[in-house]
Amino acid sequence: MTGNQAIEKIRVLLGVQHKFDTAVLVDGIQVETEGALEIGKPLFVVTAEGSIAAPAGVHQTEDNKVITVDESGMIVSIEEIAPEAETPEVEVEVEMAEEEVIIEEPMEEEKEIEVMLADEMIVKIVEELKPYLETISELKAKVEEMESKFQAFSKEPAAKPIKKADAYTANKFDAVNRIASIRKNK
Repeated sequence: MTGNQAIEKIRVLLGVQHKFDTAVLVDGIQVETEGALEIGKPLFVVTAEGSIAAPAGVHQTEDNKVITVDESGMIVSIEEIAPEAETPEVEVEVEMAEEEVIIEEPMEEEKEIEVMLADEMIVKIVEELKPYLETISELKAKVEEMESKFQAFSKEPAAKPIKKADAYTANKFDAVNRIASIRKNK
């Protein structure tokens, strides 16, 4: 099972499905588009680090399609080309020993076992991720609640407003006290 197949299975188990149409270029590089391979969609080159935008130019796939990509990585045109005349292959009959057939069968079984183990591993990964997804949902609800409280709090005034009349009487009283203290000191 390839990494892309494992990621796709995880997406299916989590309920997030993205359909990618993939193709392999004649030089062995894998490219993909989200959805169907059609004009106007971005073309990505699949690398070990992830997908990156395809470089501008003309790219030929192994299934005889020529894809033209502009500078922004968008598909401009897709053309089918006729396959080149192939040289006829000479078939040579070779008798296969029974041992060879027996050797091939376990290989198929091993592949099936590897696929089953990979499927089990994906299910385990998804089960391990479920508590984190629940925690993320809870945190998201708390953040939304705090944002609503903050909005209500930010609309409240910072302090009680000071009335001008109270400020005037307080200043007046202070002036009278100052005059009285000056008279006492004389």
